[in-house]
Order: sequence, then C-alpha cells, then structure tokens
Amino acid sequence: MGMGAVGMTKQFVTTTDISVSFLRAMNADRYIFRVDYTQVGKRLVRCMGKAIQAAEELR
Repeated sequence: MGMGAVGMTKQFVTTTDISVSFLRAMNADRYIFRVDYTQVGKRLVRCMGKAIQAAEELR
C-alpha cells in the first residue's frame, strides 16, 4: 500500500495509522492483494487493502 501511495503522490510517505482485521486464517499458498485508494490529499492518503485467495487456475 505504501509503495502505491508513493507512486500516486510522487513523494515519500509515512504510516500514521494502521488497522488489521482477520476474518479467517491465511493458510493458502497464494494470494492476490487489492488496494483501493479512497482519498488522496496533500498530506494524507487513505486506502483499504484486501487479500483474496488466488484461484488454482492462475498457477
């Protein structure tokens, strides 16, 4: 998420707040991560990420 924020703002970024919610154990071999940037301001970038288990056909 941080590297995406750097790419969007073209500036170095620092984490100000982080929250993680686990709905079930991450025990698969592969995951796809999706990040949505909900707000990009002058001093703050807000985003939400989601890990999705990769389907077998992607291997």
